[in-house]
Amino acid sequence: MESKKKPGSEGRKAGAYRGGYWLAVFVVLIGLGGSFYLWNTKQRSEAAGLAVAFRVESDNVIVSIRRELNQYFDVLESVGHLHSLSPDVSADVFNEFVQKGMLYQQRILGVFGLAPRIDGPDRAPYEAAMRRQVRPDFSLVEWTADGWAPASRQELYFPVSYLAPDMFQDIPVGYDLHSDADNARAMLEAVEGGHGRAGGLVRGKRGAGRILFSPIQHLMPGLLNGKASGGYAFGYAFAVMYPAEVIDRILRNHTPEGLDVEVLEGKGQNVIRLYPPESKNPVSTNGSLHVEQTLQINGLNWTVVCRASRAFIEQRKTRVPWIYLAGGLLLTLVVAGQIAQLAGRTARIRRLVAERTDELEQANRELEREIRQRHELQRQIIDISTQEKKRVGRDLHDSLGQQLTGIGLLTSALAKRLDQTQQEEGAGQARQIVQLLKEARVATRRMAHGLTPVELDVEALPDALEKLTAEMQSSSGISCVFEWWGRLEGLNNDQAVNLYHIAQEALNNAVRHAGATNIRVELGARLLKISDDGTGLPSEEDRQTGQGIGLKIMQYRAETAGGRLVVESQSGGGVTVVCSLDDAETKRKQQEGGA
Repeated sequence: MESKKKPGSEGRKAGAYRGGYWLAVFVVLIGLGGSFYLWNTKQRSEAAGLAVAFRVESDNVIVSIRRELNQYFDVLESVGHLHSLSPDVSADVFNEFVQKGMLYQQRILGVFGLAPRIDGPDRAPYEAAMRRQVRPDFSLVEWTADGWAPASRQELYFPVSYLAPDMFQDIPVGYDLHSDADNARAMLEAVEGGHGRAGGLVRGKRGAGRILFSPIQHLMPGLLNGKASGGYAFGYAFAVMYPAEVIDRILRNHTPEGLDVEVLEGKGQNVIRLYPPESKNPVSTNGSLHVEQTLQINGLNWTVVCRASRAFIEQRKTRVPWIYLAGGLLLTLVVAGQIAQLAGRTARIRRLVAERTDELEQANRELEREIRQRHELQRQIIDISTQEKKRVGRDLHDSLGQQLTGIGLLTSALAKRLDQTQQEEGAGQARQIVQLLKEARVATRRMAHGLTPVELDVEALPDALEKLTAEMQSSSGISCVFEWWGRLEGLNNDQAVNLYHIAQEALNNAVRHAGATNIRVELGARLLKISDDGTGLPSEEDRQTGQGIGLKIMQYRAETAGGRLVVESQSGGGVTVVCSLDDAETKRKQQEGGA
């Protein structure tokens, strides 16, 4: 049928549409905020990751430089420990020693040599010996503002006696290393500290180099350059290190692309750029990431500056933040569009839901009324059936039973008269008729009691059930036991009648359909239990053919009594029927409390 529109339905539709519109606007705002939040969060995360990566790479470079410097001094000190010099060592012996036994030191140090201690009185013999062994024009020299000149001091010398490689040209053989103030200070500190020390600068074709010293055999306290020292040096092993070459070799192996490194020595106006040298392009200052650390190793004071160039940053940047932003904006637009598109449908759906809800409510009311009518009809049928059973039982007991009793009395009198007249054949037949009438009267009384027990109420229920089990045992010849425990509380007469008929139906099913040989009936305070050892519940096919109608009747009677019925098959065979009226008692008390 056609449903009428309720007043205000169009208004609700418009309101639903407006609600959907504002929801779409809200989704757009939330989507924009969330998308930019994710974008910003990812940007910050990448920036933090970039800072960590830059710090790790910078630390690797600084650690590599420190390790290389320590290795220089370790190797140089090993040379000092391994060799003890005297003025009579020839250049050929030294070169052969270097070529055969010091290839590793030569690979690490590059340029190294030996400078023995020559006291003033020993200068002339030393020069004469070196002219014979090294070159005829050998003499001790020192560096002045005008270039190389003969050594002018007369007390103590540490001349370069041998070099590896011997073709090194930045310093000559015979150069008095002690003539330079920076070298003299480094020598003294090396003896006092007992380890290598950095001295003065050497400038040549390869650029600026730094001389490193390691003392040889500092055995006893003595004087060095007029000052008290912690030991006595027979000489020094020295090496010429070119920082630009060393650092360049380190960076080629350990510096990632895009990381700019600058190494400085000294501070303020005395700063010297060691790397990159003046001949190369200066370090790029692109980018904001910056690390600066000072290394102090055996008299060397280097400042390592690392900067992240734009290339370093671009290599580690990703498009993920922008992908997040674009994805979030696209998703926001799609969802907002769908909400706006569905806003119109929402009003129509709500109107249809309201109409269908009204129809369902009306249908539910009609269905509830129909259910109530059906329940009332079923209750009336049960009541009529019970009343009809009572009427038939009374008729059987009062009418047919009395008639059979009268016929039995007349027949008994007839049998006596026939005995008196000595008509034995007729008397025997009469006695047979009397016996049959007795059996018919017993059967009629049993049928009357089966249809309705006489004066059945709550107090008479246990006796009625006991009599029912006794008659069932007598008529069927099987064991049927009744047990009563507990007081009957909270039961009315109608519930007692329903419990009786449930027990009656269960006994009939056990005898007629299950073939039971033992039946047990138990009655409690609000509980009835019947158990047997028969074949169990009927199959689904038997239920469909009508054999399960008794179970339905028992179920309905239990519901009518306000309880619940449970029918279960036992594991060892047989069926247990339990009718519990606990719920009924609770409902009764609630109803009394509500009233």
